[in-house]
Amino acid sequence: MKPLFNSFLLVLFLSIVAGCSESKTESSGTETNTQDANLTEQSDSRESQTEQTQSALEQAESYFQNPVSGAMGEAVELNGRQVTVTEFGEAEPQNPGMFEVPDGQRLVYIKTTVENVNAEPWKSNILQFFLRDASGEEYPPTFYPVDKGDRFPQQEMSIGDISTGFIGFEVNNNVDDLILAYAVRLDLGEMILIELREE
Repeated sequence: MKPLFNSFLLVLFLSIVAGCSESKTESSGTETNTQDANLTEQSDSRESQTEQTQSALEQAESYFQNPVSGAMGEAVELNGRQVTVTEFGEAEPQNPGMFEVPDGQRLVYIKTTVENVNAEPWKSNILQFFLRDASGEEYPPTFYPVDKGDRFPQQEMSIGDISTGFIGFEVNNNVDDLILAYAVRLDLGEMILIELREE
């Protein structure tokens, strides 16, 4: 009877040891999975920080296929179309009783000039303009005028024609790094990019 009891104790002991071993393996596997997840999160965080260190201009230059870039006050030309931004800053709707800027956004404006230096005639309008921030988010022009002056007109642009006016954009409150993007040929990625400095 005693040998049978000893055999029973031995089997019980081995079962307990095996159970502890499996538990340690599972625990070790869980720790490994947790470490892998932490490393992945750290890697994603580093990539996100790298993306955030790009300026709006750098982000747009790498996004579009055929951009030409410049600064405010500088005439920037691509394929015979020339754009100059002379003003950029905060604005209000021209008719504040009719139009309201949404919560979490602010209204900014540009004063710009477009010239047909040597291009086929085209119909110029505000839909060729939009702003971009460093995350790549795009802001189209507002459909209402701003309180700064005459709105940028829609007109046929023959060689030598010049068009000047103000355009408003509703942008996120927390964004301060913006560029103007002007579509020369959006389908080909032909863009004029102008870095904006708030006055």
